[in-house]
Amino acid sequence: MSSSKVKKLFSDSLIYGVAIIARSLSSIILLPLYTRYLSTEGYGVIELLSMMVDFTAIFFGARVGQSFLRYYGLANNEKEKSEVFSTSFSLLSFTHLVGALLLILFSSSIGMLLFGGQEYKAVLIVFSLNLLFGGMSEIPLAWLRANGKAASVLFFSLTKLVLQISLCVGFLVYLEWGVMGAALASVLAQGTIAILLMIYCVKSNKIILSKEIAKKLVGFSWPIILAAVSMFFITYGDRFFIRTYLTLSDVGIYALAYKFGFILYAIGWQPFQSMWEAERYRIYREESQHYLFPAIFSFMSVLLVFMAFGLSVWIGYFLQIMSDKEFWPAAEYVPIIILGYVFLSWTGYCNLGIFTSGNTKVFGVSSMFTALFCLVAYWFSIPQYGLMGAAVVTALAFFVRFFVIHRLAKARFDMKLNWYPAISSLCLASALFGVNEAGVIKIDNLFLSNMIICLFFLVMLFVLKIVKVSDLKTVYSTLAKKAGA
Repeated sequence: MSSSKVKKLFSDSLIYGVAIIARSLSSIILLPLYTRYLSTEGYGVIELLSMMVDFTAIFFGARVGQSFLRYYGLANNEKEKSEVFSTSFSLLSFTHLVGALLLILFSSSIGMLLFGGQEYKAVLIVFSLNLLFGGMSEIPLAWLRANGKAASVLFFSLTKLVLQISLCVGFLVYLEWGVMGAALASVLAQGTIAILLMIYCVKSNKIILSKEIAKKLVGFSWPIILAAVSMFFITYGDRFFIRTYLTLSDVGIYALAYKFGFILYAIGWQPFQSMWEAERYRIYREESQHYLFPAIFSFMSVLLVFMAFGLSVWIGYFLQIMSDKEFWPAAEYVPIIILGYVFLSWTGYCNLGIFTSGNTKVFGVSSMFTALFCLVAYWFSIPQYGLMGAAVVTALAFFVRFFVIHRLAKARFDMKLNWYPAISSLCLASALFGVNEAGVIKIDNLFLSNMIICLFFLVMLFVLKIVKVSDLKTVYSTLAKKAGA
């Protein structure tokens, strides 16, 4: 690979990382608005509506966006690329339109299932439009990535961020429209970006529809749905049981706690993963470079655990500043959920052997097994142990999935990972978190005590030789070489 291509790969990876963080920032910045101007019940309603849209998109989207990248990348000329783009865009827009219309048509029944009544039917109808606009956005965003237009992806991500925050401030703070205001802000921001993306991308492609390509797109995508449905139940299945056995307010508290798991994954892992998913294959092909697998994993694992530890320690302080008092109990569940997302991140690193072998069906099987475990465990634990039961099952589910996929991947290609730094840092974080929660550090100033415990964690990483200076030099020199390649 030429130096110019390497530079572009890493510059694009950096931009995509910023775009991912920009999307995550919308969740972070909107949290104070939601938790100040919505009740716990209102926040629970928004989360259940988001869950409904995500679940519906699995079936009506048929994961065409993933197959688009494959067939677009294999196209031999501009005509074929235009066929793939226009067919994918038309297909996905149509299926999402059908899905949105069905949600609206059956809004009464869905409202009864989700909320136990018709109080939020109008909000449900408005929010259903997010399904349509999400479908309209998916292929244009994939087209931008396929053509190396990372800066455009970042532009649209930032535009949506600014637009949604501005609309939320207007509708929630000034107009005080509550749940309906939050729904309208989401739909208007998503719809505006979808229309702008459509105009931008359609101008660059000829509209050529192909029935054969449509069949290929759907045929390639269907097997992926099994894994997607399974992951949905792992991630969101607890909300339905909480709504059934507890209350909408409990859904809101738990959804807020879960949001910090999303935030850790989006900020602490996805930017790295967006670069690593391509780079790891280059390292795999060069056996002399295989030593990088354990070195980079050790570094990234410890960094991730430190971020998880810091978020767990500071969450109570953070919620007291950003949210109304009725949301503060969410802090109790955040550390457990965050632990699950540490396991999810490790899974994304350890699965290389499955991809290099080409046997991706094990993802669907392992995810389905984990989803079944989740549903049974949620059914048993939530009525008995409430929100803590849901959080513990979530962490266990991600651990089970990680363990299974790691074992399957290692059997196909052993990355020779050194687990001492990852496991030791996790044990250290757990011990120090317990010490902090027990109030061993007798300092009245919460801000100061949190700073001390986090700094102590960093010091102990080197004292216990969990992190070695030699590993830091290896990772630094690797990244430095690639940046200057």
